[in-house]
Amino acid sequence: MLDYEYYLEDFLKNIYETSMSSNDGGMSSPDMFTLFIALKKIKPALVIESGVWNGWSTKLIRKSVAPDCKIICLDPREIPKEGFRDTNLNTIYYTGKDFIDFKNLDLNSPLHYIPKDLKTLAFFDDHIDVMQRLEECKEKNFQHLFFNDNYPVGCGSHRTLTHIFSDKKEKEKVEEMIKTQLIFPNVFKGTVKGIKTEGYLEQTSTNKEQYWIFYNDRKAYRWNTYVELCKRF
Repeated sequence: MLDYEYYLEDFLKNIYETSMSSNDGGMSSPDMFTLFIALKKIKPALVIESGVWNGWSTKLIRKSVAPDCKIICLDPREIPKEGFRDTNLNTIYYTGKDFIDFKNLDLNSPLHYIPKDLKTLAFFDDHIDVMQRLEECKEKNFQHLFFNDNYPVGCGSHRTLTHIFSDKKEKEKVEEMIKTQLIFPNVFKGTVKGIKTEGYLEQTSTNKEQYWIFYNDRKAYRWNTYVELCKRF
């Protein structure tokens, strides 16, 4: 079991900034928090961020990993002036006119290369068909994946893991690839796009006051999901 209370305190004290709750079109605090948990547990030496938007998730990643961790940021949209662009030399940008899609990223390049004995994490907030990304991660030998916007059946802009697991044939194919899947719950329960979400904090007056950030952002939850693929080698 994850010690959510410990991670909540660490996140609010050392990571959270108000920009993470005013990130229109991007992740808000409930999903930023669960990505933070994954980063702290995995301790990756390389993070591929497919879908950067305003850059606040990049800032979260940089604050959550070691200074020498490589972050490769991919987005066809350029980061706006009011967004965040990391100055750490270990953060590499392929955005705007320099965009490279995840499937075309050469991880054997000296600039990107990480020894196979070190952990890597592929983070997707790009609204691309999840089956495509799973196949690409398998080909590139990524084991740890993290998906934002894992929408339930009936909503969302793209096919998600939850959509696939609702189809018997597709579910069988994906289950052969996946060792572990964890859909993080909301911090506080609520209703998102007409769908009720579970939360791991009770809605007591004390919790609402202490963790008001997450209570205010509870409707911005998007079913963040961690996936561990079966090893190829």
